[in-house]
Amino acid sequence: MKLLSLIFVALLSLQVSAHDLSKTFSLGASYGLPFPVGQTVLRDSLEDKFSLNGRLRYHFNQRYGAQLSYSHQEFEGQGTDLYAGKQRAITLDGLVSLVPNTGKWHNYLTLGLGMANPVFPSYDEWNLHGKAGLGIEYFITHFLSAGLNLDYHYTKLDEDVSGGVKELHVFNPQIGLNYTFGAAPAVAAAVPAIVNKMADSDGDGVKDGSDKCPNTPAGETVNADGCSASQVDSDNDGVYDSLDKCPGTEAGATVNSAGCKADETVEITLNVNFATNSDAIESQYHDELGRVADFLKTYPDTRAEIEGHTDSRGSRSYNISLSQRRADAVKAYLVNNHGVDGSRLSAAGYGPDRPIADNATSAGRRENRRVVATFRSK
Repeated sequence: MKLLSLIFVALLSLQVSAHDLSKTFSLGASYGLPFPVGQTVLRDSLEDKFSLNGRLRYHFNQRYGAQLSYSHQEFEGQGTDLYAGKQRAITLDGLVSLVPNTGKWHNYLTLGLGMANPVFPSYDEWNLHGKAGLGIEYFITHFLSAGLNLDYHYTKLDEDVSGGVKELHVFNPQIGLNYTFGAAPAVAAAVPAIVNKMADSDGDGVKDGSDKCPNTPAGETVNADGCSASQVDSDNDGVYDSLDKCPGTEAGATVNSAGCKADETVEITLNVNFATNSDAIESQYHDELGRVADFLKTYPDTRAEIEGHTDSRGSRSYNISLSQRRADAVKAYLVNNHGVDGSRLSAAGYGPDRPIADNATSAGRRENRRVVATFRSK
C-alpha cells in the first residue's frame, strides 16, 4: 500500500495547468496492473495481473466533463479464491479538472457509478459498482496525449466469497493514450489569423496583412501599402487629407474626426451663382454643395444662415422674393439631396441690398446673383 500512497501523493502535488478541452470529445485506452486489497503486492506474481481499459470522454467546459469507461481486470494471483479471478466494470463518471488553465498538462479527478461483473471459481454475478480516480496527461500534440491514471474500484458482492468476503476493493494504476477530437484553442486561433492576413477585405489587390489602408473605397488606385490618393495623411494626424479640414496640424496634437484640434475654429464658405431671373441651381455647383454637406455632417453642432441676393435690375420687392427663393432652393438641396437636418439652417433673402460687385457690368451682376453662407465650428 505504500507504493499506492506514493502515487497518490505525487499526482496531487503536481502543480500543472490544464489543457483547454472545452466542448471536445476524447477517446482513450490504457494498460494497467490491478491490485486487489488483501494481496501482497511484491510477493504475488505480476505476470498474472493486467487490466485493459477504455473511455469515451466529453468536456462540457474547461473544468467539468463526463466519461463512459470500461475496465477489464485480470488478477490471477496466489492466495484465496477471491484473488484468482477477474472483473469487468462499466461506469459513468463525472470529471473535474484540478487546475483549469490552458497548457500542455491536464490533471483531473473522476467519480463514477455503474455495474461490475467479478468472476471467481465460485462467483459470477453483476453487481453495483463505484469508482474514484485521479489522472494526469500530457499533450504531445494538440490532439494526442499520454496519461497516467490511478483508479479505485469498489464492488459490493451479493453473497459471501472465500470465507465471508462481501466486498471487492481493487486499485488499478494505468498508463495510456488519449485522442481528442477538435483542434486546441491556440491552433484554432492561429488559423483564422493566418487566413485574415491573406484576405483582401477591401478588394484593392493588397493583402490585409500588408494593407496600411484597409478601407480603400472601391475602384481607387492604390500604392504598395494599399493606400489611394484619397487616403494620404500628410500631417500624420490620423485623418486623411481628403477629410482633413485642418491640414498641417503639428505632430502629437490631439485632433477630432476632421483633423482639427479641439480649440481650433474651422469654417467653410458656400457661394452659388444664378442665371438672370432664376432660382435653379446649376449642376456646376453640386460638388460645392456636397462639400458643404460633408462639413455639416462632420460638425453636427454647426448652424448657419443661407443668404440669397440679386442684382439691381427689376423692382426691389420682386428681387426680395427672388432672393428668398434662391436661399430656399439651396437649403432644400442640402436637406433633400444630402440629408442635412433642416432645423440647423435658416434662409433669408436680401434682394439687391448687399451687392459685392458693380451692377453696371454683366460680370458684376453675375457675381451679385448669388447665395452665400459661412459655416464655423470648433
